[in-house]
Amino acid sequence: MLKNKRVIYRSLSIPVSLLFVYLVWVLSIPNPMMILIIPVVFFSFSDGYISGTMSGMVAVVYSLYFFMILTNDPMGIQKATTIVLAVTAVIIMTGKLKSKNNKHLSEIALLKNNFMYILNGMDVQLMVTDFDTDQILFANEKRNREYGLDHNPVGLPCWQVYNSYERRCDFCMKPKLNDEHKAPIVWEYRNEMSGRWYRNSESTIEWTNGKIAHLQQTVDITEIVRAKERAEDANTAKSAFLANMSHEVRTPMNAILGITEIELQNDSLPASTEESLSRIHESGNLLLNIINDILDISKIEAGMLEIIPAEYDIPSLVNDAVQVNRFRYESKPIRFDLRIDEATPLNLLGDELRLKQILNNTLSNAFKYTEKGNVTLSVSAEATGSDDDDDVILILQVSDTGQGMTAEDVSKLFDEYTRFNIDANRAIAGTGLGMSITKRILDLMGGEIFVESELGKGSVFTIRIPHKRVGGIVCGPELAEVIRNYRFHSTAMTKKSRMLREHMPYGRVLVVDDIELNIYVAKGMLLPYGLHVDTVNSGLAVIEKIKEGNVYDVIFMDHLMPQINGIEATKMLREMGYTNCIIALTANALVGQAEMFLKNGFDGYLSKPIDSRELNTILNKFIRDGKSAERFLSAHKEQSRKTEMSDVGNISSNIVGVSELQEFFIIDAENAVSVLERILEKPDRFNDKDIETCETTVHGMKSALLSIGESELSGFAAQLEQAAKEKNHILLAKEIPKFIDALGTLIE
Repeated sequence: MLKNKRVIYRSLSIPVSLLFVYLVWVLSIPNPMMILIIPVVFFSFSDGYISGTMSGMVAVVYSLYFFMILTNDPMGIQKATTIVLAVTAVIIMTGKLKSKNNKHLSEIALLKNNFMYILNGMDVQLMVTDFDTDQILFANEKRNREYGLDHNPVGLPCWQVYNSYERRCDFCMKPKLNDEHKAPIVWEYRNEMSGRWYRNSESTIEWTNGKIAHLQQTVDITEIVRAKERAEDANTAKSAFLANMSHEVRTPMNAILGITEIELQNDSLPASTEESLSRIHESGNLLLNIINDILDISKIEAGMLEIIPAEYDIPSLVNDAVQVNRFRYESKPIRFDLRIDEATPLNLLGDELRLKQILNNTLSNAFKYTEKGNVTLSVSAEATGSDDDDDVILILQVSDTGQGMTAEDVSKLFDEYTRFNIDANRAIAGTGLGMSITKRILDLMGGEIFVESELGKGSVFTIRIPHKRVGGIVCGPELAEVIRNYRFHSTAMTKKSRMLREHMPYGRVLVVDDIELNIYVAKGMLLPYGLHVDTVNSGLAVIEKIKEGNVYDVIFMDHLMPQINGIEATKMLREMGYTNCIIALTANALVGQAEMFLKNGFDGYLSKPIDSRELNTILNKFIRDGKSAERFLSAHKEQSRKTEMSDVGNISSNIVGVSELQEFFIIDAENAVSVLERILEKPDRFNDKDIETCETTVHGMKSALLSIGESELSGFAAQLEQAAKEKNHILLAKEIPKFIDALGTLIE
């Protein structure tokens, strides 16, 4: 259309010009040359710079000759020619400037349109408002669509347009932006009407005329929030599963490890029996370590693994780690060397438990993958170079002459569940989690691990962990020499000789557990201490014991019991004014247990299976260390009059037996039958309290049945436990009588 318009202009240029000339001549208009400028300017500006100017000039030339013929005035023609040339020059310059300006304006308009396309195409709500008046200066289409606007809101207050308020919103960030100048503020909120989540980024920007404007960018993060919630729900479900798994596995493991440990205290055992029990205990501990590794990975993934610094000494750390691994791999022809730099600080501030875990994992790998040759542990420390002289780096280096690894293996070493050369190492136990856990714990501690390895020649692991020095004492040359010269000989040692148990006949202990088998194990583990031990099987019974005036140095309280659980019973005891030590016994070993028990009145907790070393620590702290020196010496004299461990072994052998184990199970089963029958006899059976009692009862029987090998009936109990959790009254009413009959048959 524009092209056609230009053709029309050009075709009309000469006739129109001639018409103008004729009118000038007929009307005798003074100064006629000025009139001739009109068509030139008209055509020039109307038809574009070059073509329009040329059309105008052609028209002028024809007009001049026509005018000359009409007037027969050569001087007029000369003057007219001068004027026309001058005007033409002006027209050319003006047209050129106008063309450049038009081109520039066109480019700006194009950029503006493109920029608007970009802003309106963004999946972000954008709004710019006047910083002082709150009037909207710009809002993109995304924002207007989100609020259902069908008109341009520019010029209106933002709080009126988008929220129908009568004044500035209470949550407006402009006051904060005013205080913090141009610092962006990012915040999230949930729209109550739509239920969707948004993230706002607020800042100040310069607007036209130097004004300060408020820029708000809003992104819909609903899907991100929902994905996070799903992940958290999945993590919660996983944690619940792990807690349940921990409880289910640890309860029978408590009996397995506890009874074998009691038996291993007997010096009169035949060598073959002692070896068999040692293997059972070792396998049980291996299974327990696998469970702990899985739980640790879960804690780390949830960000709940805590590093708790405390003062510890280097010799104890090294000794414990070496002893554990020496007992595991004593059958291998491996020379173990231990080296310690005499300048190593004696006492450091760090998480000793996690350090032992790191050292155990690293040493265990060295021993596991070395069939013969050497394993060396070197310990040293170096200054960090910081302004604080107490800052040091503890260096632990473990080297071996074992299988070694390829460069590709080393790159995958810290991946979860990764094992190498599986065909050759099929007989080596492990989950492939140890080094992954080690790396993650080191990351939490701010430490590092470096690996050098060559296939077929061995590996060197160097661990560097920042610490605080406690005091100025170092290990020194004498202690370093003692450690360097220490040799671990391959002599068979059982669990009993790994730890010295103090004789404490002056101590009184109460064990509270609803499962007789657990009471049996606890009594057996307490037996070597010569303690006075009472037992009860419920929370109500322990309340009655204390009401009767009994006082104990330590009460070991089971966490989960029917009617009144351990937490409720402890709370009641504390409200009665009972202040002595209460230790929780729990099969749930997830993170946060210590804090939870401490907040509920306990002085600590023991995980099942009960670790004899942890038990020993608690007894020493709350019984031995709290008694007078006279009573302590008296107990030692009494103990010295007895044969050191033989009497204990004889007593142990009399206690532990298959028939007695069955007797304890019968007690548990009869109690369970009695509880379940009482529930069935009630007219309003299966209320919430009954279901809770039913769940706890069948849960206890599930573990007890598994302990005596009744796996099928244990599975039946697990089904009933699940039905109780789901409050399935119909299934409980139908299946509990069958379960009672099965228990009755087993009891007979």
